[in-house]
Amino acid sequence: MLERAVNARALFRMCTIVSKLPPALYPAANHGSSQIAARSHFRATRPYAVSSGDALSSMLAEPHLLREHACIGGQWTEGHAERHVEVRAPMKTDCSLHVDMSDAVVFIGDHAFHGDCTQVTDPATGALLGVVPDMGAEDCRDAIAAAEKALPAWRQMPAKQRSGLLRKWYDLVLANQKDLAYIMMSEQGKPLAEAMGEISYAASFIEWFAEEAKRTYGDVIPSTSSDRRMLVFKQPVGVCAAITPWNFPSAMITRKAAAALAAGCTMVVKPSEMTPFSALALMALAEEAGIPPGVLNVVTCGSANAAEVGSEMTSNPVVKKISFTGSTAVGKKLMAQGAGTLKKMSLELGGNAPFIVFEDADVDAAVAGAIAAKYRNAGQTCVCTNRFYVHSKVRLLLRLV
Repeated sequence: MLERAVNARALFRMCTIVSKLPPALYPAANHGSSQIAARSHFRATRPYAVSSGDALSSMLAEPHLLREHACIGGQWTEGHAERHVEVRAPMKTDCSLHVDMSDAVVFIGDHAFHGDCTQVTDPATGALLGVVPDMGAEDCRDAIAAAEKALPAWRQMPAKQRSGLLRKWYDLVLANQKDLAYIMMSEQGKPLAEAMGEISYAASFIEWFAEEAKRTYGDVIPSTSSDRRMLVFKQPVGVCAAITPWNFPSAMITRKAAAALAAGCTMVVKPSEMTPFSALALMALAEEAGIPPGVLNVVTCGSANAAEVGSEMTSNPVVKKISFTGSTAVGKKLMAQGAGTLKKMSLELGGNAPFIVFEDADVDAAVAGAIAAKYRNAGQTCVCTNRFYVHSKVRLLLRLV
């Protein structure tokens, strides 16, 4: 009884302390609230932090997975705002970083990048990991056109063949699990063990849809007339677009892209500006697996151009479906913007997640579950607990100690 009361006190104290935590630690009612602050709170259990893009690249068994270009129609590109690269003399230091915002020049090691680019930083140290193109509506339009061009051949490809290519993608993701985890850990901030877990989770979506690609069954409907036969055929929707969040930078891409590709659709992905390297690494592996050019495209951009790119996706008549994981507010905007062309929508928006402790609950299990539910992913998932309901008799145990 005493042990149960102590555990009940711990649960009660946690419920009280949670209400006093900074906003960044609250499980947001959407994906993306307090993003920068929340990312910094992943530090506690990280084994170490990399200091630069050069250091990150040196940690990878396959350095080519760290890409600083978007991928449109099978071409790794910087888009219409091409950056010019100057090569400097090698530095004596391990890695020299310098950012000169006044001249719009970003120096990474021995290279200087000019032009429109988005900086990707390590949230543990603030160090610059690299840059990706800051693309706009025109680049997104090119990606959509590339997806449209690739659509006829991809949807006509036998389902078994599409399944085989997805299976190769799955195998490559698992084969490069540690590299992908290092990239995620560096740009997103998850502990390495948790990042490894997400890569496995992300790969499971590819595996699932690789198998489902072979099972897109139709149907036969009993006819009301003897001279008619009613058949149902399932066909690809067409070009799809996906907008993904920073909190699960790999899993949210594979869950959307693998489903689309399995069905015979082509896709344009816009990852979070905070975690584009994870998306680009997955794109590189998809290419290596033999996914044809234009079937999967990745458009990168900063926060300033995000609305412009999103607007192109919602207004372009070529895009038939949009999948979005993020805030309720942005989801409403996307739905409103897509109404003009009657786009199909799959929206995973903010959640409300109460944690309920009943009278007969196992308090030990409740405490363990509450901590996991509250602090998972630094509180940044749509199902992290944002309020507690504890039965009065459980709370009464506090007064007996």
